Amino acid sequence: MSREAGGPHRSAGTVFLIVLGVAAVARLLFLGQRELWLDELFSYAFAITPRSEIFWPSTTLPHAPLYFLLISFLPADASDIAFRLPSVLFGITTVGILTHFVIRRRGIREGGLVGLLLALNPLAVYWSREVRMYALYGLLVTLMILLVLSERLSFWGWMLLPAAAFYTFPYAIFYFPWLLWEALRRRWKERAVPLLCGFGIVLLWLLPALYYSRSHPGAHTFDRLTPHTAIVFLKQSLAGNALTTRPRIRLAILTATALGSAGLLFLLGGLREKKRSWERRLFVGALSPLAFYYPVQFFIDSGFTYRAFFPSSLLLVLLSGLGLAKIKVRFLRWIVLGGMLLSYLWILSLYFQPAFPYNWNTPRTRRYAVEFSKLAETNGSEAQWYFRTFPAAMAAVRYAPPSFKRKFLDPEIWTSQLLPMEREYFGRFFQRQGIIVGVPKRKDGKIVEIR
Repeated sequence: MSREAGGPHRSAGTVFLIVLGVAAVARLLFLGQRELWLDELFSYAFAITPRSEIFWPSTTLPHAPLYFLLISFLPADASDIAFRLPSVLFGITTVGILTHFVIRRRGIREGGLVGLLLALNPLAVYWSREVRMYALYGLLVTLMILLVLSERLSFWGWMLLPAAAFYTFPYAIFYFPWLLWEALRRRWKERAVPLLCGFGIVLLWLLPALYYSRSHPGAHTFDRLTPHTAIVFLKQSLAGNALTTRPRIRLAILTATALGSAGLLFLLGGLREKKRSWERRLFVGALSPLAFYYPVQFFIDSGFTYRAFFPSSLLLVLLSGLGLAKIKVRFLRWIVLGGMLLSYLWILSLYFQPAFPYNWNTPRTRRYAVEFSKLAETNGSEAQWYFRTFPAAMAAVRYAPPSFKRKFLDPEIWTSQLLPMEREYFGRFFQRQGIIVGVPKRKDGKIVEIR
């Protein structure tokens, strides 16, 4: 009797550990093969800023401060891997929480299938390998939603967890209406009151941030949320690719999108008569932020960006996996799962290459640390270092040797690469780092241009 009772628990534990192992390998593999790139260097800049300034909206806008505060406790000279490890841990924890939730709700088979999809989803892997806030953002929002569905979110949880999600990434505020709806459904005094208190905590930073952004307007490069971009968001969530459209992974993207969409449709088809099921509530929780964002976008400066709803991408993968797990023919189920996983692995094979392109299709083969070291050897400490690109200037903060004493940043790059709301902070930051925004004079010594 005890063996029968313990067997499923041991099997669930084994599946859970396998999923965590796969997630860990995917996120740790070749973690340090590339230097920090521009967006990660922004995070590094915030991390080495005095902590008394990190919570100022003028410092981190258009981002929120919590993640940068956490990594600020790392030594400034810590390795690139050390700065990426928090995101790795956040990403693995997210996979573990979602897998455990599905195992408890639906069983070992469903939990293992969903867990493998989340462990290898290229988008989830990518954001778990960067010095950026998205892995923590995904963890906090998905944990919050799962605790609501499980009726396990405490008074303090209703207050602090949504606020923490917002302070990690401001777009978390678009998950608040769904939370308020769930709070008002049952025991509203125990839920809605702390949620509104949490919203008050949000306003402490949000109101000054809105005032500051309004007083420093500037053009943005983001898209608008339209039916077309919503479809692209769904495709990129299920395929796990929002970064490049290289021809070599096009078939993998199409395959993962088709199979993932089939899983969603299969699941939703079975939910038509289950209006109060947790799967339906989870589906609404995943998509409602986009619905609430749509009308708001016409009144704010920040545009639609796919990473802003990264937690929804994770939940859509979970729901798709639940649909695929409902395929009753075992052989067909394994064929479909194999197709999804092989597509993910093919996309990851590109991500793991040193020459993988950035969001703007710029290869990642450049190593500023090596270049700076060679330039320092050939030009000496009296040279004037003139950075003609913003990535070069930011890389100098992290990788330049001590002999880089006189550093300059092209003023045209300063005005073209930074939003108006970012210039106040980076003016102070570059001053602290000894970088002058201006053009060096030839009479003051040799000028070495770095692009």
